[in-house]
Amino acid sequence: MAGAEMRLPAAVTVTVSCRTSRDTTKGSKRHPVTLNPDGTIDTPHDLEQERILAALGGYLSCLELVDSAGPAFRHWYALQMRLVPRPIRARRPDGPWDSSKRAQCCPRKGFPTPQAAAQHVRDARHVALINGAHARQLAELVRGAQIMAPVPEKEPWATLWECGMHPDEADRIRGETGLDLLPEPEFYLAVMSVNPDLAWLAQTVRAVPLPPPAMAWLAWSYGKYDRDDLTARARWLATGIMDRLVVPMMKSAYETHDVEQFADYWRMSFLSAALHLLQWQDAGVAPAVADLTGHSWDHLAYPPPPPRWESRIRVRDALDRPDDFTESEIARALLLAGTAGRAVRMLEWGLSE
Repeated sequence: MAGAEMRLPAAVTVTVSCRTSRDTTKGSKRHPVTLNPDGTIDTPHDLEQERILAALGGYLSCLELVDSAGPAFRHWYALQMRLVPRPIRARRPDGPWDSSKRAQCCPRKGFPTPQAAAQHVRDARHVALINGAHARQLAELVRGAQIMAPVPEKEPWATLWECGMHPDEADRIRGETGLDLLPEPEFYLAVMSVNPDLAWLAQTVRAVPLPPPAMAWLAWSYGKYDRDDLTARARWLATGIMDRLVVPMMKSAYETHDVEQFADYWRMSFLSAALHLLQWQDAGVAPAVADLTGHSWDHLAYPPPPPRWESRIRVRDALDRPDDFTESEIARALLLAGTAGRAVRMLEWGLSE
């Protein structure tokens, strides 16, 4: 984090151990140093002179304190004050949760709760590792500073604070999404992890009002297909189909009007039509709805299921020029002809209604 968010509210003076050897504490002394709000550190040394001596083979631990431990302390302070955006993340609502910046101290399998992950992220050893500082030096600064962060008492801010989010950040998210009701903590944690487009969230909620639990699902499921078409999610939600089918339908080759056309022809519900078209999509074939409706299918009471992939391969292998035909054409020929042999002849003689 940079800029004002990394600044200390006031100068902090602490007493640190100053060493002149990397290998031993012999000859070390203790003296005060001051961490200024602008990030500079005042020490009793002539640092420019000490840098020249270090280039000639000398050593002074206060040089490392100024160059590494000081910036690490400001990062640690920002974490305590919940000023670091998105300090933790997860791929799913049930975890595991992990640090946004992993270090060797982080468990390979992450943490079971966002609270546990956030507590680890704020630990001085973790902060030292991700900033390339000595843990001993940062620990000295942390102990000497004795900074106490104000903890909110009301929910959901108290839970979000434990998870690393400042109340102002939660208010910003709520304001930019235009939510009247106060969402549950799960919604804010989803935004922290996924970082969805807040304008998209606001646009979607305005188009299709959602209950509070669905708000978290909306943020967690944000992805490529939402970025490609900012209105697609709202169009599918407006149809009333189950939430778990919305993203698969967005990923499919079909639009809402395709499902409506399919449902009208076969006299079924929108949900049943969507499930049937998903069967075709999952089978690796996504024919146009026009190929699955019309008088060719008037003899059927129910829409045709997709033919098995083995049958499609058998037909393709038997064709003289298999590259001339799409998977959809082969699948339609199989359904109309009834057998692989008849489908081959139909395709080679010309597909007809």
